[in-house]
Amino acid sequence: TSIFNQEVHIEVNQLPQLSLNTEDICIGESSFTLNSGYPEGGVYFIDNINTNFFDVENFTTGPHTVRYEYTDTITSCSNTIEDIITISESPDADFSFGPQTTDLENSSIYFKNRSSDIESSIWNLGDGTIINDSLSFWYTYNDTGTFIITYTVINEYNCTDTITDNIIINPTYS
Repeated sequence: TSIFNQEVHIEVNQLPQLSLNTEDICIGESSFTLNSGYPEGGVYFIDNINTNFFDVENFTTGPHTVRYEYTDTITSCSNTIEDIITISESPDADFSFGPQTTDLENSSIYFKNRSSDIESSIWNLGDGTIINDSLSFWYTYNDTGTFIITYTVINEYNCTDTITDNIIINPTYS
């Protein structure tokens, strides 16, 4: 019998340290290219499809798995990291107000939310007045003119929608 003594050199390299920063989004937001994987130079997969284009307009609502795979060109060591991007429903802002058209003598206007499934709201009444989280209220304008009403609603997913309309307060003629 023969005994062989052979020296073998084994080098153990550390796996690449990866990071992937993603945020949940809302329906209506623009599609985008994934580029937050670090170190740069890896490959993206969305729902197991090799792509870095997050196509919001053509994805369904709900969670989507983003995977980033990276191979270190020097050590040939590779690693993978995953994150979830959830596409959430956006609210539909809607409101009504009246009376319209009116004049300065009758300038009390009733505003009413017509949106559903909202958590909070912001009214900008066009004259510098901001009202938060009121679903209906009366407001009296103290000047004539055309005022741009902006109503923003926020739902449970922190998704927003905004709608605008004009209100006209005419002078009083005697």
